Amino acid sequence: MYFKIFLNLLLILFLVIFQISFISSLPGSFSNTNILLIFLVYVLMISSLSTTLIYGITIGFLMDIFSFYYFGIYLGGFVFSILIVNFLLINFFTNRSLYAFLALIISATILNFFFVTFVSNVISIFLGVPSILFNQGFFLSAVKQLFLNSIIMVIVFYLTNLFNNSFRPVFLVNKKY
Repeated sequence: MYFKIFLNLLLILFLVIFQISFISSLPGSFSNTNILLIFLVYVLMISSLSTTLIYGITIGFLMDIFSFYYFGIYLGGFVFSILIVNFLLINFFTNRSLYAFLALIISATILNFFFVTFVSNVISIFLGVPSILFNQGFFLSAVKQLFLNSIIMVIVFYLTNLFNNSFRPVFLVNKKY
Protein backbone atom coordinates (compact mmCIF):
# COMPACT_ATOMS: atom_id res chain seq x y z
CA MET A 1 0.00 0.00 0.00
CA TYR A 2 2.79 2.44 0.83
CA PHE A 3 4.51 1.58 -2.41
CA LYS A 4 1.32 2.41 -4.35
CA ILE A 5 1.03 5.76 -2.54
CA PHE A 6 4.69 6.44 -3.29
CA LEU A 7 4.19 5.65 -6.99
CA ASN A 8 1.12 7.88 -7.17
CA LEU A 9 2.99 10.76 -5.52
CA LEU A 10 5.89 10.21 -7.88
CA LEU A 11 3.53 10.30 -10.87
CA ILE A 12 1.89 13.50 -9.61
CA LEU A 13 5.25 15.13 -8.97
CA PHE A 14 6.47 14.13 -12.42
CA LEU A 15 3.35 15.57 -14.08
CA VAL A 16 3.58 18.85 -12.17
CA ILE A 17 7.29 19.24 -12.97
CA PHE A 18 6.61 18.32 -16.61
CA GLN A 19 3.83 20.94 -16.80
CA ILE A 20 5.87 23.68 -15.15
CA SER A 21 9.25 23.07 -16.72
CA PHE A 22 8.53 21.60 -20.15
CA ILE A 23 4.99 22.42 -21.28
CA SER A 24 5.05 26.05 -20.16
CA SER A 25 8.32 26.63 -22.02
CA LEU A 26 7.12 25.28 -25.36
CA PRO A 27 7.07 27.77 -28.22
CA GLY A 28 3.93 29.48 -29.43
CA SER A 29 0.51 28.18 -28.54
CA PHE A 30 1.75 24.82 -27.29
CA SER A 31 2.55 26.37 -23.92
CA ASN A 32 -1.20 26.75 -23.31
CA THR A 33 -1.66 22.99 -22.97
CA ASN A 34 -2.81 21.86 -19.55
CA ILE A 35 -1.57 18.29 -19.14
CA LEU A 36 -2.66 18.22 -15.51
CA LEU A 37 -6.29 18.92 -16.35
CA ILE A 38 -6.25 16.30 -19.08
CA PHE A 39 -4.83 13.81 -16.59
CA LEU A 40 -7.51 14.63 -14.01
CA VAL A 41 -10.38 14.24 -16.48
CA TYR A 42 -8.90 10.97 -17.69
CA VAL A 43 -8.58 9.67 -14.12
CA LEU A 44 -12.20 10.69 -13.50
CA MET A 45 -13.30 8.74 -16.55
CA ILE A 46 -11.48 5.55 -15.54
CA SER A 47 -11.68 5.82 -11.76
CA SER A 48 -13.83 7.32 -9.02
CA LEU A 49 -14.51 10.85 -7.82
CA SER A 50 -12.65 10.33 -4.55
CA THR A 51 -9.48 9.18 -6.32
CA THR A 52 -9.67 12.10 -8.73
CA LEU A 53 -10.20 14.57 -5.89
CA ILE A 54 -7.12 13.24 -4.10
CA TYR A 55 -5.13 13.66 -7.30
CA GLY A 56 -6.65 17.11 -7.90
CA ILE A 57 -5.94 18.38 -4.39
CA THR A 58 -2.37 17.13 -4.51
CA ILE A 59 -1.73 18.54 -7.98
CA GLY A 60 -3.40 21.83 -7.07
CA PHE A 61 -1.33 22.14 -3.90
CA LEU A 62 1.92 21.50 -5.77
CA MET A 63 0.98 23.91 -8.56
CA ASP A 64 0.15 26.57 -5.98
CA ILE A 65 3.55 26.13 -4.38
CA PHE A 66 5.37 26.62 -7.68
CA SER A 67 3.15 29.24 -9.36
CA PHE A 68 3.06 33.00 -9.18
CA TYR A 69 -0.71 33.11 -8.68
CA TYR A 70 -2.24 33.58 -5.25
CA PHE A 71 -2.07 30.45 -3.12
CA GLY A 72 -5.13 28.25 -3.53
CA ILE A 73 -6.05 29.36 -7.04
CA TYR A 74 -5.00 26.14 -8.76
CA LEU A 75 -6.30 24.00 -5.91
CA GLY A 76 -9.70 25.65 -6.12
CA GLY A 77 -9.72 25.54 -9.91
CA PHE A 78 -8.94 21.85 -10.10
CA VAL A 79 -11.40 20.86 -7.37
CA PHE A 80 -14.16 23.06 -8.84
CA SER A 81 -13.56 21.63 -12.33
CA ILE A 82 -13.51 18.04 -11.07
CA LEU A 83 -16.77 18.44 -9.16
CA ILE A 84 -18.63 20.03 -12.08
CA VAL A 85 -17.23 17.56 -14.60
CA ASN A 86 -18.19 14.67 -12.33
CA PHE A 87 -21.73 16.09 -12.16
CA LEU A 88 -21.80 16.20 -15.96
CA LEU A 89 -20.36 12.69 -16.21
CA ILE A 90 -22.96 11.21 -13.90
CA ASN A 91 -26.02 13.11 -15.11
CA PHE A 92 -25.44 13.69 -18.82
CA PHE A 93 -22.82 11.29 -20.16
CA THR A 94 -23.71 7.71 -19.40
CA ASN A 95 -21.16 6.08 -21.65
CA ARG A 96 -17.42 6.35 -22.11
CA SER A 97 -17.33 7.52 -25.71
CA LEU A 98 -15.04 9.86 -27.57
CA TYR A 99 -17.74 12.51 -27.51
CA ALA A 100 -18.07 12.22 -23.75
CA PHE A 101 -14.29 12.56 -23.38
CA LEU A 102 -14.31 15.66 -25.59
CA ALA A 103 -17.29 17.25 -23.89
CA LEU A 104 -15.78 16.67 -20.46
CA ILE A 105 -12.34 18.04 -21.34
CA ILE A 106 -13.92 21.06 -23.01
CA SER A 107 -16.06 21.68 -19.93
CA ALA A 108 -13.13 21.19 -17.56
CA THR A 109 -10.86 23.45 -19.60
CA ILE A 110 -13.41 26.26 -19.71
CA LEU A 111 -14.26 25.94 -16.02
CA ASN A 112 -10.64 25.76 -14.88
CA PHE A 113 -9.41 28.56 -17.13
CA PHE A 114 -12.15 30.96 -16.14
CA PHE A 115 -11.95 30.02 -12.45
CA VAL A 116 -8.20 30.57 -12.23
CA THR A 117 -8.26 33.79 -14.22
CA PHE A 118 -11.42 35.25 -12.73
CA VAL A 119 -10.59 34.49 -9.08
CA SER A 120 -7.01 35.75 -9.40
CA ASN A 121 -8.25 38.97 -11.01
CA VAL A 122 -10.93 39.47 -8.36
CA ILE A 123 -8.33 39.02 -5.63
CA SER A 124 -6.05 41.48 -7.44
CA ILE A 125 -8.86 44.03 -7.58
CA PHE A 126 -9.53 43.71 -3.85
CA LEU A 127 -5.83 44.08 -3.09
CA GLY A 128 -5.54 47.14 -5.31
CA VAL A 129 -3.17 45.51 -7.77
CA PRO A 130 -3.82 46.41 -11.41
CA SER A 131 -5.19 43.48 -13.38
CA ILE A 132 -6.63 42.86 -16.80
CA LEU A 133 -9.86 40.94 -16.43
CA PHE A 134 -10.85 40.26 -20.01
CA ASN A 135 -9.05 41.27 -23.18
CA GLN A 136 -8.34 39.85 -26.61
CA GLY A 137 -5.35 37.83 -25.37
CA PHE A 138 -7.49 36.29 -22.65
CA PHE A 139 -10.00 34.79 -25.08
CA LEU A 140 -7.33 33.81 -27.59
CA SER A 141 -5.42 31.97 -24.87
CA ALA A 142 -8.62 30.25 -23.75
CA VAL A 143 -9.39 29.07 -27.28
CA LYS A 144 -5.83 27.81 -27.78
CA GLN A 145 -5.93 25.86 -24.53
CA LEU A 146 -9.34 24.43 -25.40
CA PHE A 147 -8.15 23.30 -28.83
CA LEU A 148 -4.88 21.76 -27.60
CA ASN A 149 -6.49 19.98 -24.65
CA SER A 150 -9.14 18.54 -26.96
CA ILE A 151 -6.56 17.22 -29.41
CA ILE A 152 -4.51 15.61 -26.65
CA MET A 153 -7.64 14.07 -25.12
CA VAL A 154 -8.54 12.49 -28.48
CA ILE A 155 -5.03 11.04 -28.68
CA VAL A 156 -5.27 9.73 -25.11
CA PHE A 157 -8.69 8.21 -25.86
CA TYR A 158 -7.44 6.33 -28.90
CA LEU A 159 -4.26 5.19 -27.14
CA THR A 160 -6.36 3.85 -24.29
CA ASN A 161 -8.75 2.23 -26.73
CA LEU A 162 -5.82 0.60 -28.49
CA PHE A 163 -4.90 -1.33 -25.34
CA ASN A 164 -8.32 -1.64 -23.74
CA ASN A 165 -11.63 -1.83 -25.57
CA SER A 166 -13.78 -0.58 -22.69
CA PHE A 167 -14.36 2.80 -24.36
CA ARG A 168 -16.51 3.34 -27.42
CA PRO A 169 -15.59 5.80 -30.17
CA VAL A 170 -19.26 6.68 -30.82
CA PHE A 171 -22.44 7.24 -28.84
CA LEU A 172 -24.57 4.54 -30.42
CA VAL A 173 -23.48 1.49 -32.27
CA ASN A 174 -25.66 0.52 -35.21
CA LYS A 175 -26.08 -3.24 -34.86
CA LYS A 176 -28.40 -5.58 -36.71
CA TYR A 177 -30.16 -8.03 -34.42
